[in-house]
Amino acid sequence: MGLKTFYRLIDHGKSQEAFLTIETLQGEDMLEGELIRALLIGQASGDYEQFKPLIEQIIIKTQKNPLYHSFARTTKAYILESQAKHEEALEELELAQKAWDELELIYPSLEELSKDRKIKTQYFQAWLWTVKAYLHFSRGYEAFPLVLQLYSQSLDVALKPWFPTKLLALLLYNDMSVVYERLGEWSQAIDCHNKALAIGRNLGNRNPQVYPLIKLGNIYHIQGDLNLALKYMQEGLEIAQKINAVLGITRGLTGIGSIYHSKGEFEKALDYYSQSLAVAREMQIIVFSDLSAILWNLCLLHLDLNKIDQARKYLAQLQTQIQIDKSPDIRSKYLLAKALILKTSKRFKEKAQAQDLLKEVFEDNSASQRTRFLAMLHLCDLLLQEVKTFEDEALLQEVLTLSKKLIKLTHTWQFTPDLIKTLVLQAKLATIEGDINSALELLEQAHEIAEEKKLINLINQVKSEQLTLKKELNKWQALVDRNASLQERIAFIEIKEYLREAIKIRDLTQNTRP
Repeated sequence: MGLKTFYRLIDHGKSQEAFLTIETLQGEDMLEGELIRALLIGQASGDYEQFKPLIEQIIIKTQKNPLYHSFARTTKAYILESQAKHEEALEELELAQKAWDELELIYPSLEELSKDRKIKTQYFQAWLWTVKAYLHFSRGYEAFPLVLQLYSQSLDVALKPWFPTKLLALLLYNDMSVVYERLGEWSQAIDCHNKALAIGRNLGNRNPQVYPLIKLGNIYHIQGDLNLALKYMQEGLEIAQKINAVLGITRGLTGIGSIYHSKGEFEKALDYYSQSLAVAREMQIIVFSDLSAILWNLCLLHLDLNKIDQARKYLAQLQTQIQIDKSPDIRSKYLLAKALILKTSKRFKEKAQAQDLLKEVFEDNSASQRTRFLAMLHLCDLLLQEVKTFEDEALLQEVLTLSKKLIKLTHTWQFTPDLIKTLVLQAKLATIEGDINSALELLEQAHEIAEEKKLINLINQVKSEQLTLKKELNKWQALVDRNASLQERIAFIEIKEYLREAIKIRDLTQNTRP
C-alpha cells in the first residue's frame, strides 16, 4: 500500500481506513498523509482545538522542507478561516507564501524538477491558490474577479488525470458556486453544484454529496420552485442523517424550515428551525456562520409571528455570535434584525434609529444582495410613514426611487417572492400617484409570476389586491380628480397595512461560505 491507496480510500469516503495506512508510509509520503488527516479532522469536527495540535506538530516537522511547510501552513490557514479566525488565517497564509517563495528561490522553474516533484509542486500550488481565494472571498464583491481567477487556476490543475484526489475539484466547484450565487449568476452556480454532486456520486462517497444537494435546494428556493427545493433539501438531509454529518443535518433542517417559512407555514418552519438549533447546540457546532444563520431565521420568524419578546431573545443571542463570527454579512443581518425590532416600536426616536440602521445596511456593499434588499424594503416602509405624517412629496419621490432599485435588485437576485412583493409595492405606489392603469398591469404581472411558481399565499395576496383596486376604481378616480392630499391617498390605500404583509419575506440560511 502507498499514497495512491491512501487517496483512493479518502476519495471513496473511507477516511478511517485511509488513516490506518499512514503508518505504512515513509518520509514525505507519511507527512502528506498526516497533513490530509489533519485537514479532514479539522473539516469534520469543526473544532480548531482538535485540529491545532495535529497541524502544529507537522509544521515543526516540515520547517526545513519549504514545499511541505507551505502546504502545512496553507492547511492551517484554511481551517482558521473556516472557524471565522480571519486575521489569524491571513497571518498563516503569509507564512505559507513565505515558505513558497523560499522554494521558488531554490527551484525558479518547474522544468528543473523531476516528474514526481513537478506533480507534487503543482498539487500544492493549486491548494495554495484555493486557500488564497477562500480568504479573499470575505472581502466582498470587489474581490470576486480575483477569487474566481484563483479558483479557475486551481481547478485546471485539479482536473488533470494525474491529480491524486478528486475531492479538491469537488471543493472548488462548491466554492465557485458560492461566488456565482452572490453574483446572482444562478445557472453557473447550479452547473457547479451539479458537477460537484456528480463527482461525489461517481466516487460512491455520500459525505460530499450533502453540501451540493442542500445548496441546490437553496437555489431552487430562491427561484421560487419550492417543490424542487424541498426535494433536494430533503435528500441532502437524509444522507446527512445516515452518515451523521452534523453540519449537513443543521443546514438541511434550517433550509427546510426556510422553505416552509416562505410558504407561510410558520409552525412547520419553527419546528425545523428549533430542531436545527437543538442539534447545533447539542453537538456544539463551532462553525459560527451556521449558528448565526439559525438564530437569524428564528428572529425573523418570531417577528412574522408578532412575538417581539422572542425575537429580542434571539437577537441577543445573535449579538453574542457576531463577537465571534466576523463575517460582514452576519453583522449586516444582525443590524437588520435590530432595525426590524426597533421598527415595531411606537416611539419616533426608535423608528429614527431603525431608519439609520437600515440605511447603513443598504449602503454596505459587503452585505449580501438579499440582506440589502430587505433593508431597502423596510426603509421604504418607514419613509412612507413619514410621507403620511408630513405630506412630503420629496419623500414620496425618494420611495419611488428606492422601489426602482428594488426591482433592479430582485431581477439580479432572482428570489421570486421578493420580485412579486416588489411589483405589488410598485402597484401601490402607482395607485398613490393616480396611475391606475400601471398599477393594474403591475398586479397582473405579479399574479402571473405567483401562479407560474405556485406560491399559494402570494397568489391569494395579489388576487386580493387586484379585486380591491378594481372595486375602488371610481373612488380612486374621484381622489385623483380633486387632487386629494398625499395623507388622504395613503390612508385610503392602507399602504401601511400592505407593507406589513409585503415585508414578510423569507431569508435563506445559507451559508455563503463553503
